[in-house]
Amino acid sequence: MNENSENGPVQSAEEQGMSLLAEAYMMKVMATYQANLRWLSERFPAVFDRLMAVDLPMPFFVEDSGRVTIRYGKFVGRFSDFVSLGRVILEHFDNPELRPHISVTQEHIFDPQLSSPHQGSPLFYQTVEPTYRVELLEEFNRRFPQGKRSDFPGFGKHRLPIALVFGSGFGWHLDRLVDDYEMRHLIIVDTDIERLNLSLYFTDWVALEQRFHDRGGIWISWLFETEPRTLVEKLPVLIYKHWPPYFLQGVGLFFNDYDSRVVRDTWNSLRDDLWKLYRGWGFMDDELLGMRHCILNMQKGIPLCTGKAAIPDDAVAFVIGAGPSFDTLLPILRANQERAVVISCGSAIYALARAGIKPDFHVEVERTNVTFVSLLSDKIKDILRDVPFVASSIVDPAAFSLSTKPLMVIKDLDMGASVIDFQRNYPVFKTNPTVTNGGLDLVLRLGFKQAYLFGVDLGFRDPNYHHSRESQYYTGDNDQPDYQKYIDITHEQHQTGIPVDGNFSDGIQSTEFFIHSRDAMQIVIREHDASTVFNMNDGALIKGAVPLRPEDFSIASTPASKAAAIEAMLAAFTLDYDVDTGEKLDFLAEQLDAVVADLKLRFEREMKNKMEVFDRISEMHEYFFYARHQEAQIFPLVRGSMLHMGRFLYDCITLIPSDAEAIEFARFGFDLFLRFLGTAREAMLELKGLQLENLEGRAG
Repeated sequence: MNENSENGPVQSAEEQGMSLLAEAYMMKVMATYQANLRWLSERFPAVFDRLMAVDLPMPFFVEDSGRVTIRYGKFVGRFSDFVSLGRVILEHFDNPELRPHISVTQEHIFDPQLSSPHQGSPLFYQTVEPTYRVELLEEFNRRFPQGKRSDFPGFGKHRLPIALVFGSGFGWHLDRLVDDYEMRHLIIVDTDIERLNLSLYFTDWVALEQRFHDRGGIWISWLFETEPRTLVEKLPVLIYKHWPPYFLQGVGLFFNDYDSRVVRDTWNSLRDDLWKLYRGWGFMDDELLGMRHCILNMQKGIPLCTGKAAIPDDAVAFVIGAGPSFDTLLPILRANQERAVVISCGSAIYALARAGIKPDFHVEVERTNVTFVSLLSDKIKDILRDVPFVASSIVDPAAFSLSTKPLMVIKDLDMGASVIDFQRNYPVFKTNPTVTNGGLDLVLRLGFKQAYLFGVDLGFRDPNYHHSRESQYYTGDNDQPDYQKYIDITHEQHQTGIPVDGNFSDGIQSTEFFIHSRDAMQIVIREHDASTVFNMNDGALIKGAVPLRPEDFSIASTPASKAAAIEAMLAAFTLDYDVDTGEKLDFLAEQLDAVVADLKLRFEREMKNKMEVFDRISEMHEYFFYARHQEAQIFPLVRGSMLHMGRFLYDCITLIPSDAEAIEFARFGFDLFLRFLGTAREAMLELKGLQLENLEGRAG
């Protein structure tokens, strides 16, 4: 019998051979089912559509006595059987020490210095942020040394910001969670359509939703997927849509479908990928350094990219990284360099120099002193002297001085962009997190229809061969002491790899940094679907890029199309932009004053327990990501740092045993946040003095 339609067949007792009692109970269950279908179609249309796409058998049978037998996957039982099973799982969930939960590393709590690992390094600029991070964590350790704090994240008896339930099924556990727990977000994940369908007969979803909201609940989410990989992609996006990413810490896990292979595979994959939500946040000190560099670069009279280039349709760009595949692809690069625009990215310049190949453009993106120090080799300086040097406006002015043809681009989502282009009239380039990301976005955004990736492996087969053998990571061409420390750290970071899909075959390892780069590159490729990107590397698969084996390589471009493309690229840069930053910095200070005032109002609101502390933290996060704030120039300066600050405070609060102590520490943390933003304001206004330097030296 197919009961899976909105109307649902209703037969008389005589037609079905039922007793009147059985018929009455069947009508009751079917009424619940019909109401739930309507509710599901309005609340979760995607799940509803998946349900309607299949024919399902009735998951239960009613005897004449009214006794019900339920079929649930491979299980068959009575109401009492399913309630007993649910009770066992719930008792396990009710014990905070036993409850499965998401756990994200908290090493910074045990060693506050780890919250700012680069402080003290001459290659990194950190003037404001480390002080406040360390103060917050050291104060937590002073008030709550080991023995006076919990060993695992806790939120109070029967309280959870987020509960993640794998399996709706009979639904008894959902009623118990909603009625017994104070939650903000209930996420239900189903991987079996028959088990999902069962809940619509025996759970009154309309009433459950109302009770959930009456107890302080905000969001109910329901996902149905049969592929673990799809679920792993959707769950983090769902959480990030509604909450600060660090609210993952301590998320309660209720495995009602503990026997499902898909659930097990999903959880194992999800656990391996959770770190992705903690990346790419940015730092205020980085933004302040970028603003400083941007102001000085403006005064030096460096041309800025202000429009798209008229690139010939048959022009080809080679984006060169320093991955291991550079070595095997070098013959192709050497044979075709006269017909393609060669874009050197970061450390690839060393491998190109040793191969005797002079690039047509060199790209750099990092604002720290690492960029300049990485190029301090006589051989490299000789090559760069007359090569167009394209870098984000936030790069150290000393690096721009290495070329007689410096060129600037505006980095996406960066404070330096506000300083140089306050009204956002010029193109912005996605340069994070690696230089090859910037190189690829540069050629695609300027208009190349074909781009080939050389040495952009974003992975490796051998941890001892993670970059080209011709790069400075192995040749020792750069003997600067500070840079050697950077190289040593790079070698160490590649000793432990993360398995990823390979471009040509399995066996590729990667790192968190490279995976971030791959994911960001995939986004850029999707944005430029009119262009084709070819991945020729024996490294990580980059979705959207066409895998191309070296033996299949062929291009139709000519030296003439290359020359025309270079001319068009250079023509996209101009000195016609506003260099006065004084009024802009004053306006940014006014915006920051408004941010502080808004946050203060939120922080002053009453808090009665830890859950309401988390509400205040969540409100702060939501404030920084309001849609109306996306156009305000101040938010790139503070948004990333407040994500980090919020994470540290949240992690601390989860380990404080009592509500009263948690509220008291939250007050301290919120006051620290306001002091931190006040110091940021002062540091920003100190940059006003830079605008008077060397204006006379600006090129005309």
